[in-house]
Amino acid sequence: MLTLKIKDLYKSFGSTEVLKKINLDVEEGSFLVLLGPSGCGKSTLLNIIAGLETIDKGAVLIDDYDVSKVEPKDRNIAMVFQSYALYPSMTVRENMIFGLKQAKTPKDKIEKQLKKVSNFLKVDELLNRKPSQLSGGQRQRTAMGRALVREPRIFLFDEPLSNLDAKLRVEMRHEIKKLYTSLKATMVYVTHDQVEAMSLASKIAVMNQGIIQQLDEPQTIYDKPNSLFVADFIGSPSMNFIKGKIMEYTKNHRILEALIFGSTEPVYENDMIEKISKNNKLKTILNDLKNFYIDRGINLVKTGNRWSFRTAKHLYDKLIILKKQKRKISRAATEVLSIIAYHQPITRAEIENIRGVQMGRGSIDMLVEIKWIKPKGRRNSPGRPVTWGTTDLFLDHFSLENINHLPRLDELKASGFLDKRSAISKISDLADHNSLENNELLNNGEDNSIEDFIKQKID
Repeated sequence: MLTLKIKDLYKSFGSTEVLKKINLDVEEGSFLVLLGPSGCGKSTLLNIIAGLETIDKGAVLIDDYDVSKVEPKDRNIAMVFQSYALYPSMTVRENMIFGLKQAKTPKDKIEKQLKKVSNFLKVDELLNRKPSQLSGGQRQRTAMGRALVREPRIFLFDEPLSNLDAKLRVEMRHEIKKLYTSLKATMVYVTHDQVEAMSLASKIAVMNQGIIQQLDEPQTIYDKPNSLFVADFIGSPSMNFIKGKIMEYTKNHRILEALIFGSTEPVYENDMIEKISKNNKLKTILNDLKNFYIDRGINLVKTGNRWSFRTAKHLYDKLIILKKQKRKISRAATEVLSIIAYHQPITRAEIENIRGVQMGRGSIDMLVEIKWIKPKGRRNSPGRPVTWGTTDLFLDHFSLENINHLPRLDELKASGFLDKRSAISKISDLADHNSLENNELLNNGEDNSIEDFIKQKID
């Protein structure tokens, strides 16, 4: 059974819309927490439920009866305010029973309710004191007692613990939880403190800018937020966000990827169309691949109606440094480096086996000199072949992630477009800038700077 129902509620102050199409169903005996940052509209919504604010549009129903135009005193609710709202000239006793006296409740019932509630809240020894003689926690208990003696259908709490110190706040949170467990009454609680919300609520309504972003059980909101706002607001420390794009990776994506990577020359669009299903849009697939690889240091470049992969600008930095130092990495060295990056640790014999040719010492020496590779030790025991791997310096300039996200050799080979050795050659072009040498970047003969030449190539 629904104790409280809010239907299509709108509220504005002047031209500012503070609540927008609020819909809430609060079941009997549930503890609903309205949670959100300052200014999100949660206190305004609570005041509307209490009858302290009017509504522009919509309805508020208590026990299926529309109370939108009913006076607060006739709604059978009780509210605990942030500032306690105790009468300073009255004692604790007089504050607690004031509402019952106004309702002309019989004296014997008033005394019975007072005794029951004061014992429960442990304020029976404070009944003759005035608010100025009470601590913050005692004042809050008195305010709660004033609400409890009435036995309302709904309890409303407007940030009741915000004025208390940290230790007392924990104690009072426990008291409210104990109160809810004992009474099993319907409660609506406003707070901006997610710890309070997670520990007290049976359901949480997360609000922002006058809109309920998510209404669910605390654990569900914590584990499965339905928006970036909820994910960022709930949890301490807050959740990390990583930008990304969802791409459907189909067989045709794989075919074009292998085709472009496996070619030593840019690939014509007509050749691509022949390889994929006719019902697929070529430009859509190419755009997907371009977006996928750009964050991994690879550009998919179109020249005329031909496409090719090139290393992105931020991977050129190390080569520029080597150019200024008048060093040049040979094609053999870049190919060896690519193999080591993929297969480390690896022996020289294993490198030669993958390349299919024997190599001189020069390639290894060159890579050791610029501190991109280093010996990783000997396998098993002394006398075994030295194994090689990349260094931290290499990883600083060429993230291994960039290499690992390229199509694996076995996948490229299985596609039927290229053999293992040509795959190694193509990947080394990308991973280690040999493509720049093919494009005559190192010997372009122009007067413009190498940086300008790179920019032209990228643009």
